[in-house]
Amino acid sequence: MDAKTQMKRYKSHKEVEAFKITEIIPVDGVDTFRLGGDDCSVMVLAEYARKHKPEVGGYYVRYADGYESYSPGKAFEDGYFPMDRVGELSDGYHTFDELYFHRMCLFAYVVCQNRHRAWKSRQHHDGTMFERYFIVGMRTRGGMVSYHYELRHWDLFKCEELDRAPEFDGHTSDDVCQRLLADIELWEEPLVPDC
Repeated sequence: MDAKTQMKRYKSHKEVEAFKITEIIPVDGVDTFRLGGDDCSVMVLAEYARKHKPEVGGYYVRYADGYESYSPGKAFEDGYFPMDRVGELSDGYHTFDELYFHRMCLFAYVVCQNRHRAWKSRQHHDGTMFERYFIVGMRTRGGMVSYHYELRHWDLFKCEELDRAPEFDGHTSDDVCQRLLADIELWEEPLVPDC
């Protein structure tokens, strides 16, 4: 391709439902086919089969708006990743799981350095909590910052334990970053490890 006809490149971020087709069975007396997979199957009209020409080894795909499609196996597997394994996705350097673990370690260190304004709790302020999780937070000059972590990491956070977390102030991920950065800009004393 020359520079004039080179197309812009795109990366997909769609979430779809899909399964790998292991069998295609016509239904007797009905203009319908059953597409079977290891864990599920679906009935499709003959029109679907004529339009998409599904083959064993390819994928039946359903988009969020209900549109049904077909993708050859390699094209689908190169373009989509199972949601139950999203933590294994990588930017070429780190997986999501590694990055979340790094963030947790860094926040545990920040909490350790700021014990006088940090807390952790097994319950939100209203007594609820996600199963097998706890919340840890810290007061900043701009307001609260907090994260949820699995209970197995409870002991990593060296700070005050509360029966219930302070009331949530509605902070977003952007708010957390802005509040932490604002505190860094105002910091005058050097950090001295006490953990």
